[in-house]
Amino acid sequence: MTQALATRVTERYGGATSSFLIGLTNNFNSSATSIDSTVLGYAVQDVYAAFTIYAGVVYDESATTNPDHYQEHIATGVRAVIAKLKVYTGQMANADAEWDACEKALVAMSKVGARDRFLVKTDSGTTESDENPNGNTVRPPFDDQMFTPYIPSQVPNAPGPMGNGTQP
Repeated sequence: MTQALATRVTERYGGATSSFLIGLTNNFNSSATSIDSTVLGYAVQDVYAAFTIYAGVVYDESATTNPDHYQEHIATGVRAVIAKLKVYTGQMANADAEWDACEKALVAMSKVGARDRFLVKTDSGTTESDENPNGNTVRPPFDDQMFTPYIPSQVPNAPGPMGNGTQP
């Protein structure tokens, strides 16, 4: 899967001869003529880890296994790889801000992806009414008085701390 995201990045930023990617992956080698696949691979691995940490999901760009969110994975993954490469090269003017934006996008993805959760909340204006305005004890049907003899602590002469009988 590492190769897949690296390929997506290369496709979107001008191919294997892209001077932009060559510069980002070969920071200290101004005479480089090709993308350093090792550095690109490190950035991709870091982005995979970020998906797990911030979004709580594994990067998945397959339309078959991730039909609802694969496009978000690709878009966020590519953007995050470029941001991570900028951090590697020391382009601090905007690299940190770009990486922070990617982290926020991953957190937002977790809220609509596989780990989305809905909190129980209401803004209803209704108020709860008293179930029994007469003040009598209200019991559910399964807790009717007719079942009292079957409660062990209520059975006459039953052994135990609440019964009248002796301890076993």
